[in-house]
Amino acid sequence: MSVANCLQGVMTLLVMIVIGVLLGRTKVIRGEGEEMLTRLTITYSIPFVLFDNSRKYITPDFLRDMGPWLLIPAFVIAFSCGVSLLLAHVLKVEKNKRGMFMVMFSFSNTILIGLPIVTEIFGEPGIPYNIAFFIPNTVLFWTFGNMALAHDGGQRFRFDRATLRAIFSPALRGLLLGMIVAFTGLTLPPFLDSAVKYMAGLTVPCSLLLTGVFLSKMGTGAFKLTREGWVVLLGRLVITPALTLMLCLLFGAEPMLTGVYTVIAAMPVMNQAVLMSRHYGGDYLQGAQMLTLTTLLSIVLMPFLVYLLTLLAL
Repeated sequence: MSVANCLQGVMTLLVMIVIGVLLGRTKVIRGEGEEMLTRLTITYSIPFVLFDNSRKYITPDFLRDMGPWLLIPAFVIAFSCGVSLLLAHVLKVEKNKRGMFMVMFSFSNTILIGLPIVTEIFGEPGIPYNIAFFIPNTVLFWTFGNMALAHDGGQRFRFDRATLRAIFSPALRGLLLGMIVAFTGLTLPPFLDSAVKYMAGLTVPCSLLLTGVFLSKMGTGAFKLTREGWVVLLGRLVITPALTLMLCLLFGAEPMLTGVYTVIAAMPVMNQAVLMSRHYGGDYLQGAQMLTLTTLLSIVLMPFLVYLLTLLAL
């Protein structure tokens, strides 16, 4: 595990967000351009990321070996969702902001930020464990989390054809299609394989640039935390990683799995949460604010977390 590599990866992501702020301030990205970039990322680029990673890693052997360990992140996320909804009630969070509050508190940025950081810290052997956390995180986000964000935007939940379309979003369809490819042993022609990688490669820069554009609209208010914001920071950077580490140690998970799971649980707010909140007309500006603040705090906390894991011989 490398603290220096961890810092380098996080700083790169922050530079991209700063560039997005500059593009927003100078109005290079605005109006229809912002809308186009959002739709490109949500509808096309993110599904390609999920397709590419699931076809590589989510094989029958992988699911057989990792199956029981998928329950740890699933439990942590479900527990965090319950705690966050209770806290939203206690704190009297506005009803049209409770979905975003829950998503920010409970879900980790497993791929766009998590995968580069895990690769830098743990190397190639850490990627399968990152994907193992990614599966329940993604499935729960694009189902339960997605519906909560839609509710923030004024869409009432009814189990009908529209609800099924929301559940089986382009992102989830990309994940499932990639799993089908992996399970059947199919391979893509080289030209299609390259096209998939190109489309998937758009996700990180587009998401980070859009986050910066959203932040540029907030001005100096971007770093003024509300009471709910402080609670989100506590959940995202303290409660979920602590619970994950405790469960891994309790059930005797191997050191690499424990280390990767704990690091992923401490990742920032999901980029997709900000994009989907904007898509549904929710409080996406607060999401952009918390994404940036949790990423900034990762610079401070991640080296200490890596050091703690080293002390635990993980």
